[in-house]
This record gives sequence, C-alpha cells and structure tokens, in this order.
Amino acid sequence: MKKLLYQAVLLISTFCSGQINDPTPNFDLENSFQNTENPGDRWFFSKKPFKQITKRGDGNPTVDKFDSIGRHIERTVYWNDFTISTITKYKGDKIVEFTRKKTYKHTQSGNTKLPDEITSTKLTLDSKGNILKGISYKLEKDSTLRVTGNQYYDKKNRLVSTTDVTGAYVNHFYYSGENLVRNEQISQADTKTKVVIERIYKYNKDNQIVFSESTKSIFENNVLKEKKSYKWVELEYKNRLLIKKVLKDNNETIERSYAYDKDKNLITFIEIKKNNSDGMVTSQTKRTKKYENNLLKYSEIQEGLSRQQGNFSFTYYFHSENDSLAKTETTDEKGNLQTEYIYNEYDHLIKTITTYSGKSKQREVVYEIEYY
Repeated sequence: MKKLLYQAVLLISTFCSGQINDPTPNFDLENSFQNTENPGDRWFFSKKPFKQITKRGDGNPTVDKFDSIGRHIERTVYWNDFTISTITKYKGDKIVEFTRKKTYKHTQSGNTKLPDEITSTKLTLDSKGNILKGISYKLEKDSTLRVTGNQYYDKKNRLVSTTDVTGAYVNHFYYSGENLVRNEQISQADTKTKVVIERIYKYNKDNQIVFSESTKSIFENNVLKEKKSYKWVELEYKNRLLIKKVLKDNNETIERSYAYDKDKNLITFIEIKKNNSDGMVTSQTKRTKKYENNLLKYSEIQEGLSRQQGNFSFTYYFHSENDSLAKTETTDEKGNLQTEYIYNEYDHLIKTITTYSGKSKQREVVYEIEYY
C-alpha cells in the first residue's frame, strides 16, 4: 500500500504541477493532528473496505469512492459555481490513468455555462505489466483531446522524465540502487533563456530522507549566468521516528519538532516560523495528544504567538466497551462541538453526527460511510 501511495503522489503531483513540492514523506504526522479520528484515519480498512464516504458540513461537500479491494478511485468536491472530480484507474497494483475534471454550473452572470476543463494522464503497459510510456491530454474547446506531454519510464517502471509537447518543460528523475529518488531536474526554456531547478536528496541507513537542497540555475544562450541554492530541508530521527524537521528558504525558516509516548504515538507537534532577516517569530503552532492504553483520550491545538492572540481548541475522546470511539467533545473560542460516532451491527462506522452549540444550536450529519 505504501508503494502504491508513493506511485500515486509521484504520478499526480508530477503530471499536475510539474514537480514534487516537498520530498519528505512525513506530512502525514503533521496532518494527523488536523482532523483527528475522521473516517479514513483510524478506521482505514481495519474492518471492511469502504465503498463510499460522503462528507458534508464545514466546507464543501465531498464524496470519495473506493473499489472492492480498498483503492481510492474517485473524489468529487462540490463548490458553489463548479464541481471538481478526480478519477483514478488501476491495472494490478499500478495507477494507469488519472483524470481531473472541472465542471462549471454557470458563469458569474448566471447566463452561459462555461465548458468543462479536463486533463488526463494515461499509461500504456506491455503484456508483462511494464510501463512503456505515459501521455497527458487536455480537452480543447472543440471537444477534442490534445496531447500536452509525455512521460518516460525505465525497465524498473520508475518515472525518469516528463516533457510537454513543445519541449520547453522537461523533468528528469534519477534513482539509487534502492529505488530512492536521488536527484530531480526541472527545466523550463524559451529561445534564449533556460531555467534548471535541481533537487538532491540524502538518506540515512534506514532509507529515510535526512537532507534535500534545491538549486536554481539560469542559462542565457547556453551560458550559465546565475546559480544559487534557495530551499533546504533537514530531518533528524531517533529510533526511526522523526523528531525534528527544518524547512528553510531565503526568507523564512520553519522548525518542526515531534515527541512520542512509549507506544510510539505522536503526542506533541510544535511548529515555529521565523524571518531569516531578524529571527523574529511570525507564527507558532502547538498540538498535543494524550493516550491511555493506546486509545486517544485528549488533544489540544494552540495556534498563534499566545493563547490570547491566536486560536485554540481542546477535545476529549470517549470510547465504548469494545474500544470504538463513541463521542468527542471539542471546545474552541467559538463554542462547543460534539460529535457522535454511529456503528452498524457489525461494528462498522456508518455515520458521524455533530452538534454545535454556539449562538444557534445545530445538529448535522457530517460523514456517511458505505461498505462493500
């Protein structure tokens, strides 16, 4: 599953944005504090594969669909003026097609509906399942699919280069014997100027990234005019657990620290942002969790330079006799939020209901889950 997720990140982020923004696969630790105990977190295929998860409430309605063996195949997000859908297709354990579709409901004036925006990337495989090539497409106004780029793979099915049809944007990926990305080169060129962004990676003996550096080189008429480093990431581990992460560019430094309990549950995450020019702290976030017998009992989030100036919230977690999460109660500066977790006769989570007691008490079904 981890290999499949890495392939998905590499495929989607490379084809959609041109490069992988952050190479360090540790944001799941930071994000785990964001939406604690949501479907897809604690219950991720632990009992039975999901068929569909529908999320309402706070934000735009979202529907996630899965196939019968637990692979995520579709996400649809409903915005006010348009709908965005992403569809993923597989062949065996490989993602062979990824499509993003943006469908407009109407224009701002409410008259003429804008045409759909569709981009897609498809891989072709041989009879043995080896990747031969990838092609990216974009839907044109005349309803034809125009080729926008190509992706090339080596004999180990590793993505080694991508290019658009003009040849102006080219990405190269280089690997070590452990199939780890050691080097990325992203090139953008016109008739006179060529910009090359290069990122190198260093790993420890456990194949964990400990350092990455991004460098930008500018060529004019094939002559190097400027070369400088502009982004760095350093990571530190203890007993294979991430304990420190520093992200730095020319303007800002972000320091993140992590602490764990004896069962390796992440219990403290602290992030501090500083200006490089004067060292002044511009932002601070602290998130803590408490576990009992490996069950989450309490969490707290504090954002801002002080409790008075920033946002805060704390949550209590209540479990049933079989250790299933039954209820959470969250308090923040806006009021109180209570979430109930409803299960079927097979102890599968099927629904979450929130009750917000602020100025107006409101009860709402936020998650509904269907299983195969």
